[in-house]
Amino acid sequence: SHIVTVGESVETGNAMAHVWSYLPQGTPDGTGYVANLMRTFELEPIAKARVDMAEEVGAFAISGQTQTGAKIWIGEARSRGIELAIPTEFNHEMSVDSLPTALTFSPDGKTLVTAHENDTVFLWDAQKGEKTQQLIYTVPSPPRSTFDGAVTFSADGSLVAMIDSSAIYLWEANTGELLNTITLTNEEGTNIWGNTHSLAISNHNQWVVSDAGHSGKVYFW
Repeated sequence: SHIVTVGESVETGNAMAHVWSYLPQGTPDGTGYVANLMRTFELEPIAKARVDMAEEVGAFAISGQTQTGAKIWIGEARSRGIELAIPTEFNHEMSVDSLPTALTFSPDGKTLVTAHENDTVFLWDAQKGEKTQQLIYTVPSPPRSTFDGAVTFSADGSLVAMIDSSAIYLWEANTGELLNTITLTNEEGTNIWGNTHSLAISNHNQWVVSDAGHSGKVYFW
């Protein structure tokens, strides 16, 4: 029922995050929806923004590169009433050593996972804004040339998976134990490095599914 958008203010040049309610209008055919601006948040100017939302707990997270370094913000999406004129405060603002290239909330909204350009993956307590764990992995040889991946939780929150341009990595969320590293090769044994940008875990944690970039295929692992 909420949408979060991030854009640049034409008045100040700063970045603004807007929280919108997105609700049915009650039209006879059931297709009409209306978006109402509920809250605004002001940020430093940022580049390469990433956004995710945990609707169940009414929270959202934004990451990006500012003039003073890479940062992560966590805010409250659930409306406290319409606050159009006055920008409101984020719950947490965290500085990080490297730009997050992917982030996502756990299904219960209590944990945030972030994957960074410098080959680090972190778990955060989303309610406290505190780093709780680093997920360790080793990039298969030969190493990838660029990082442009994705992270996800399993539906029950027990697993965390990340994909980069070399492999898929699978961890146990509670312990941080690396369960598997799946090197990205196709059915002929040829590598598909550099072409994968998204993944998901099946509901029963049996499969990880990923795209294969320009090949036009989807792979089940």
